[in-house]
Amino acid sequence: TSGPLPGRKMLRPEPAVLAEEREWSAPAGIDWEWFERDAVFDSPGERRGLLIDFLAAPELGGTGPDARLSFSLPPGSYATEVLLGFGVALPPERRAALPTAPETP
Repeated sequence: TSGPLPGRKMLRPEPAVLAEEREWSAPAGIDWEWFERDAVFDSPGERRGLLIDFLAAPELGGTGPDARLSFSLPPGSYATEVLLGFGVALPPERRAALPTAPETP
């Protein structure tokens, strides 16, 4: 499974997946045409895997408030997502706005 980085080189997913992506991005007012060739942003675009492997096994050192988690990710990956997955509470200024799921009828 992959996620979109809109732009002229982005591979198109299956129609059902494309419809889902457009639906969850609609509340943000994203006009996907902005990212096409010669458009406002002219972004290169691509698709990236939603799940990635660590470059090396994570290591946990110390205990309690002195615990330290070490890990290495491929370029373009978000360490904050790993930390959230481990249950680490991030300060509000370090968290991206989370998308809201579309309402179902």
